[in-house]
Amino acid sequence: MGLLLAGATCARAEVTVQKDVSYLGEARAEKADIYTPSGKHKELMPAVLVIHGGGWKSGDKADHRGVSISTDLAGQGYVVFAINYMLASPDGTKPEDRKGGFPQDVYDCKTALRYMRAHAKELGIDPKRIGILGESAGGHLVVLLGATGHSGDMNQNGLYLDQSNDVTCVVDMYGIPNLDDPSIHYIRGPFKGATEKETDANVKRANPWNYIDKTMPPTLILHGTADTTVPIEQSIALDAKLTALGVPHEFVKVPEGHHSFDLHPKEMDVRPVVFAFLKKYLQP
Repeated sequence: MGLLLAGATCARAEVTVQKDVSYLGEARAEKADIYTPSGKHKELMPAVLVIHGGGWKSGDKADHRGVSISTDLAGQGYVVFAINYMLASPDGTKPEDRKGGFPQDVYDCKTALRYMRAHAKELGIDPKRIGILGESAGGHLVVLLGATGHSGDMNQNGLYLDQSNDVTCVVDMYGIPNLDDPSIHYIRGPFKGATEKETDANVKRANPWNYIDKTMPPTLILHGTADTTVPIEQSIALDAKLTALGVPHEFVKVPEGHHSFDLHPKEMDVRPVVFAFLKKYLQP
């Protein structure tokens, strides 16, 4: 069942930011920003990988929404790794001219997760306590990452392949867990192949719904009831599926919330529930 929560305010500590880290190698234009709680830390800190939205073909780690989310999380004691990843070319191009997009976006996100583990000591993070948060298209990607931690097909590309692809918990903000939804007209575009058959195969392979099982990490779902970009029915269905599988999760409906909000939209401050969820699984 979805929870409707009242607003609240949350204080946060000072944060330092290291910009444009080449987590994919120097040849790639996509970089990461690392947000770290200021001061000296005697113990390894939990971490959160943050993945921006934008319909898989736009968006940036430095967008206001992403900066707000990352700063809020770092202020609560998490090392935040906010990334850019390979985007799909705009709709309307010829299939043979398309570049990027799926599956490279997934491989980039997986590489980011493994980079965090490979560099855990210098980042000051506990490699066993890494959560992931994504909004919109990033929500789709974090659900897919969470559901494919043990899927060999998704984990054999990118860098740092000696590192684990597991995640401790998932925060899905108004994402699309089921790409097989004809009511969302824009879904197929970013996964377009040279033929309709190839597009079908891409959508099927990229669809988190096809991988979610009882091994899915604990998941927090956030969705606005007035979202006209991604129907809240997507999150309602995910809530039902996780319930049936017995996966620990929470589903929070933001009353009158629209698409693309951060952790404290005007309709409702969701920071308390997000912070409580992350503390439960990343700070036991």
